[in-house]
Amino acid sequence: SAEARIDMIRALVSAVPKRPDLELLVKPHPIEAPESILDLFAATPNVTILSRETNLKHLLEDADALVTFFSGSAFDALASGKPVLNLAFPNSYRDRVFIEGGSTFVAENGADVEKFLDIIQGLEENAGSALSELRTAGYNFLDSWFEFRQGNPSARILDLIINPMNRERDVL
Repeated sequence: SAEARIDMIRALVSAVPKRPDLELLVKPHPIEAPESILDLFAATPNVTILSRETNLKHLLEDADALVTFFSGSAFDALASGKPVLNLAFPNSYRDRVFIEGGSTFVAENGADVEKFLDIIQGLEENAGSALSELRTAGYNFLDSWFEFRQGNPSARILDLIINPMNRERDVL
């Protein structure tokens, strides 16, 4: 529901100011109006709202992690070796893919959001091993997803994401 989505955004909004070393860049979904989230982040320090057109690939190059609502952008982040926090979104058909794959951290409440941010910032005990496990799970998930989709156009696209050198010689 839209209300559950807003509640998870509020959980993120409340966690960010507690971490002055954290910079949160918010890129609205391409079909989402930026105004729909501006009010939620309006008075939050260390948050920047970006344009919908901002290139995700460039953001991921410098990002420590990705926070999303089970978006396809999680595939890009996982392929880049970035840990992903999926904010629980009831009745999302995509959540099964990531949850069953064990490839991402899933936050169902504000405490889960805070724990993930602590891991990313190295504040959680065993944060290094937790991040390493998430990265390994992400790569394993992509490998298994790719094998399952072999021959499917989606697999071809995923291969181009994982193996950028193929872009020069392959045509979709």
